[in-house]
Amino acid sequence: MKDIIFPKIIFVVGGAGAGKSTLSGEIKKVHSAYNIISDLQELRELLNSKQESIVQSGAICLCPPHVLSLPLGGFDIVNPLVWDYVLDATARKIQSNSKYVFEFARGSDARHLTTLGIREEELYKHCFEIILSALLGISTDDMLIIHVFSSFKSRLRRNDRRRQKNNHFVATKVMREVYLKDVFNFTPASESNRGYLECNNGRIMVFSIDNSQELLSMEIKKEFGKKLQEAFEYHTVEKGK
Repeated sequence: MKDIIFPKIIFVVGGAGAGKSTLSGEIKKVHSAYNIISDLQELRELLNSKQESIVQSGAICLCPPHVLSLPLGGFDIVNPLVWDYVLDATARKIQSNSKYVFEFARGSDARHLTTLGIREEELYKHCFEIILSALLGISTDDMLIIHVFSSFKSRLRRNDRRRQKNNHFVATKVMREVYLKDVFNFTPASESNRGYLECNNGRIMVFSIDNSQELLSMEIKKEFGKKLQEAFEYHTVEKGK
């Protein structure tokens, strides 16, 4: 294997509670040059704002209210276009001379899918087309999607632990209605956990990691470390073709 070529942007995606934040933290720990960004920060800003005016980012406009706090914790997306707005706003913060880990989750939100007029299997393709439209000038060859997936039972347990620790968590109702299943779809290559996501603006390499096992924190991080090395080697080989 020749020297590893690290992607300029690593997208960490998957359902709520899959282990995205843990993986992002491991990437940052080993490769400090990466900046971790998430559309969750944009959601929090909308939640904390007075939402008295129209919010506009690129071609996406929102009319208030956008996001509401739920009585038992978490939040509710009132305007389904918020999902697209926060992706666009987060992507526009990326600077071409820096490296990023871009973390986000999407689920089967019926209102969002109806508004867009798409099927749930097309959702992530739609999301990445929004992101790529905001990242003109950065080649998709310099990007890698790491998809973290896990059983719903495991994700629900992790989400409950977050609630108990008063960390960021998703309301149980939303977990069951929106994040019941992982809706990320990609075209597999010779190995089932590797492939690509085809978008109108380009093709992005995909590497999938199964995080369904209930492991201790240190065991999870060790496993993620091995999988990250495989992911970077895969990116290096594909970029060199």
